Amino acid sequence: MIKRRDFNAEPIRLGIWGVSESGKTVYLAKLYRMLLKEGWKIRISGDYKDFLEQAIEKLDNRELPNATNTSDEQIKTCQYRISNDNFQETGKKVQAVIDFFDIAGEYYGGENKIRYREELRINLNGEEVTLIDYLLSCDGILFLLDYWRNSNKTSNGKSQLQLLEELFREMFERREYLDSKVSNRKQNNSFEQLESYVVFAVTKADHEDIENSGMSSIELVSKVLNFDPKTEDIINWFDNYFYVDKSKLARQIDDGYYEKPSKFHRCQFFAVSAIGSYYDEKSGRSKSGVIIPEKPNPDPQERKSDDVFSPKGDKVSNPSDRFGGRERKDRNQKPKPQILKGVRLEPMNVVEPIEWFIEGILKNPPKLPSIHTNTPTPGENEKE
Repeated sequence: MIKRRDFNAEPIRLGIWGVSESGKTVYLAKLYRMLLKEGWKIRISGDYKDFLEQAIEKLDNRELPNATNTSDEQIKTCQYRISNDNFQETGKKVQAVIDFFDIAGEYYGGENKIRYREELRINLNGEEVTLIDYLLSCDGILFLLDYWRNSNKTSNGKSQLQLLEELFREMFERREYLDSKVSNRKQNNSFEQLESYVVFAVTKADHEDIENSGMSSIELVSKVLNFDPKTEDIINWFDNYFYVDKSKLARQIDDGYYEKPSKFHRCQFFAVSAIGSYYDEKSGRSKSGVIIPEKPNPDPQERKSDDVFSPKGDKVSNPSDRFGGRERKDRNQKPKPQILKGVRLEPMNVVEPIEWFIEGILKNPPKLPSIHTNTPTPGENEKE
């Protein structure tokens, strides 16, 4: 059943998705500080609460938070409940929840696909629902993308584009199934896009390669997803899944023009830097607030060690490791990156995606399917 959200009865619901090492923890920790700075009230709950509070404290001390360590046996969750009595000085009182699940995008694909589609349960208004059902219940979804994986596979062998396509196909299939149960329509006969508002954000944008690239946010997203940034291929790709004004997206490619959300335009792009950058007067350029120490040269006898290749022959040296990713246990392990001290760092587009969501959702609320635990997932008992 399709219903309109009553924001007087329940808050706006936002979800966050991202591949491993895409900066989810750093983003959430900085978001806490930036929301308070912008006048929001905020409360943290969930079994990820202690870890996130430690991450906030580390960032306050200009230390990078520890990497999360998700296992198949335990999925950690966290929720921000936020409130603003005068949103964007309009006099409107706004309440929202921002949910984060420590499930990297890779866990949804590959061999874990069936498990996370059918077995993982998330609490939604007192009911236990699947991950896909939860995402379908979100008014807005923030997708965090790792710039450094634009040409590399993720840990399960899929690109970020492939992971997203797999996720979106599952969401379409599930929505059509739910709709068919209500309207008795046949499945797979609808070409309507997903109702939720979506933001695609390229993280770690403080790095000089990104900040000084001259590319607009949509061009950065295009590159990460392996589209040609100078073509409109990515526009057609997004139009297949979401409500987008294709002419507005074309303008963003041409000149980076910022588009407000509307009934027929629910997709936006941001370059995000939770750490921030600073202006270096000597060079006249913006520089990253993250110091990446040089890795010691390995001994000649060890140049063919697993420092370069895994036992399976897969490359494990990844630029995103430089931003506080998985810790490696070899003797030539590079020092942990540090946040620069003694300069004023300017984060970029941390709160803006949240405000963009809320602005659009308040004006044109999405029509979302009603999710109930007694509605089975198609084929959930089938063996593949």
